[in-house]
Amino acid sequence: MTNKLLFLLLFNFVLNPSFSQVKNFGSFSQKDWEVKKCSFDSTAKALILFDYGNVTIQIKSDHKNREEDCPLKLEFYEMTFSRNLRIKILDTFGLKTNKLTFKLKTKNNLTDKLSMFKGTTSWMENGKKNKVKFNSTILIKEKDDDGNYIMTCGFPNIKAGCIIEIEYIIVSNNFDELPEWNFENEIPAIYSEFGFSIPDFLVYQSDYEIFDLLTSDGFSEQTSHEVYFSTTDGNYLIKKYEYNNEKKSYKLMNIKGSPNSDTKGQLRHTLKSNNIQTVFGKKESINLYKK
Repeated sequence: MTNKLLFLLLFNFVLNPSFSQVKNFGSFSQKDWEVKKCSFDSTAKALILFDYGNVTIQIKSDHKNREEDCPLKLEFYEMTFSRNLRIKILDTFGLKTNKLTFKLKTKNNLTDKLSMFKGTTSWMENGKKNKVKFNSTILIKEKDDDGNYIMTCGFPNIKAGCIIEIEYIIVSNNFDELPEWNFENEIPAIYSEFGFSIPDFLVYQSDYEIFDLLTSDGFSEQTSHEVYFSTTDGNYLIKKYEYNNEKKSYKLMNIKGSPNSDTKGQLRHTLKSNNIQTVFGKKESINLYKK
């Protein structure tokens, strides 16, 4: 069944020459500029060329612990969610997609942090390419009833034929659930992909049965992280924790717009079990003599 779905996706790539597989920020192909309409939704006023989301849970790069010998703890880790979205504006008349909203969740007295946000609006005028850059200073921040922060971005210089691109990164210390991903949005999308890479001691389960529409590719590789511990005598210990890092990605093409995009086509994973206490590491010692 998976091979059949994969074949259909590859077949769709051939039938949709307008899709640009270049997802480097700001690197537009000629095909991006040539898109004039949505082949599978003639009423679309805008079209998502691609929407990439990725989640990683890994140990903090600057982590240090002053206990001489302690077990691996979840607070040594952080969750990073990155998104790269590119939209082609087809018709400005009646367009309702000149704003983007996303959420910074608050839970357990911990609020997600927006570590990076950037975007561009690009358009062609008299054969010349024009571009306006914007950053997090244009975001409007509002607090909802649950203590979450709703971030709203209004895109500048909207006009027919322009291309909007944004990229942002959210860092979180809440591991109860992975960030939600909507395959169906208010406007149609040519391509949408969500992937995640997490340690195997955190086990998540999906809350929605939409996997019959997706392809799922997974593989495992052995990875390790070093955690430094300082001792009372001025020496240092290094604990090297090894675990399997499972990488998964879910992909979907030619997705029609949906007014109920908040629930339809939504991929959501909640934490099923946390087995971090079962992880053991190799301990090595290094003597660093103070002058």
